[in-house]
Amino acid sequence: MNKAGSYPSTNAMPSRLIVTADKLNRFARRHSVALAIIAMAFAMRLYLSGQRSYWLDEVYSVYIHAVQPQSIFEVLDSMWGIIHPPLYQLTLFPWVQMFGHGELATRTLSNVYMAIGTFFLYLFALRGFGRGLAITTIILFSLSITAVHYGHETRSYAMVVMWACISSYVAAIYLRDSLSKFTWKAAFLSPSAAALIAVNTAALFTHYYLAFFIAAQGIFFFIALFLFYRGWKRPLSIIRLALFGAIPPSILVALWGGSIVQRYERGGRTFDREPQSILEPWSRYLVEPNLGRDNIVGWIVIGLGLAAIFFIFWLAYRRQRAIKEAVFAAHTLVWAALSIGIAALVILGVSADAFGERYFLFAVPPLMIVLALGLHSAIGGASTLIGYTNAVPGSAIKTLIFYPVLALAALSLVMPPTHRNLTSERLDWRQLVEVLDRQVSSQPDRRYFIYETNSRGYSTIEYYFRRQNTNLRTDRIITRGQNNRERFPFDRDSSELADADYVVLLFHHQTTNRFRNTIREMNRRFEEDHRVMLTRNRGYIIYRARSE
Repeated sequence: MNKAGSYPSTNAMPSRLIVTADKLNRFARRHSVALAIIAMAFAMRLYLSGQRSYWLDEVYSVYIHAVQPQSIFEVLDSMWGIIHPPLYQLTLFPWVQMFGHGELATRTLSNVYMAIGTFFLYLFALRGFGRGLAITTIILFSLSITAVHYGHETRSYAMVVMWACISSYVAAIYLRDSLSKFTWKAAFLSPSAAALIAVNTAALFTHYYLAFFIAAQGIFFFIALFLFYRGWKRPLSIIRLALFGAIPPSILVALWGGSIVQRYERGGRTFDREPQSILEPWSRYLVEPNLGRDNIVGWIVIGLGLAAIFFIFWLAYRRQRAIKEAVFAAHTLVWAALSIGIAALVILGVSADAFGERYFLFAVPPLMIVLALGLHSAIGGASTLIGYTNAVPGSAIKTLIFYPVLALAALSLVMPPTHRNLTSERLDWRQLVEVLDRQVSSQPDRRYFIYETNSRGYSTIEYYFRRQNTNLRTDRIITRGQNNRERFPFDRDSSELADADYVVLLFHHQTTNRFRNTIREMNRRFEEDHRVMLTRNRGYIIYRARSE
């Protein structure tokens, strides 16, 4: 009963639902263009998701860490001591239980993460720079190789991008809410503080490299508080910030520290290609993958974007205007540049970790903001220069000139690397298994002994053997470390080979070029019957089994 002694109206719940529905409707109308772009990008990635088979690391994600485990505890056990934290796999496992482990099913999870990340990137750019630039940013991002490729790949990188975008948006709200009154309550107990702690903790449990992103974010907060506060309030605000920033890594260490220690005790350098200088990671791992190598126009647009950012700083300094834009511009630079700079310093300093473009995907969204600023500056400046601003109304300029040119410029900037990636020649493992299975099944009285070339000591093609209901099984793995005369497994397998009619040397992920010694040894011991290369240097070679 309520205070008046009567029971609440039965229409209260429907009324609240109507209000909520009305708010959602207004929200959708207000952001309809952005939501349409995100929906179209989602549909494009959905179409691409089933076109190709899994590749090596995707098979690890699906088969080793989601299909073989029977429970969440087994998923955690399978992730213990490896380079990646477990959060993505902890979400993939129940997803597989609900929707299956086919390519379309599992890649849709990454697609969802990328769509969510794109929306929060839009909200960040909208809050800082306005609707037009926010729309341009998500168009650029949705067409980029980062969003297209990693948005339909069964790995954790779409989730990485999502957390970076959500964290940046929440951090902007946290800074706004806390800067004027950075008390203990505002620092730790406000809704934005709780949200930022939760998001950054989840980020660290998704990929360790997001620690560099969070460190850059902390430095940005430090500078903001240092500039805003004076006197005795300054050290207190810094102490609060340090304690606040320590919460997510403390949770990671408490719950997953043993795995981290076990992984880094192994040591060893695993650079994709060791950087030659501290400046190289920005160009090689951020700009080149998304704009293409030697894209002079892209670098010019980035330069214009940076000039636009510094012009915003100049306005804020000289006229005390555009303060909010200046804060967001600084936040964008920190997100894109400082996070990579910290990573480069740390990783090159210790020389003992993985280093490649996929580890810096969290810095791609702000790069798209810089590109959008550069495009808007270039096209707006050109319109003014040729006099169109004086000839026709502003709305007509945008409709007839600005937006079409902007769309063409966006396509020409980011689409070439994406197109090359989508049209590149890759071996479909499903097709390879089907072709080999047809051949083996056509001779049921013959015994085949299958060697699988691999980078690790356990089978990955076995997933497709089992999934496609074949009788094929990998009999032995030949790793790249065994590709020499001292480590060839053939003598050890002599008894099994004596019972075989044919020996198959399978190249599904590794290429024949990387196993030339193995092929020479096979040719010395056996007679080649034929080879099937479905793509260049990938397929299989069949030998007639015979003694020398």
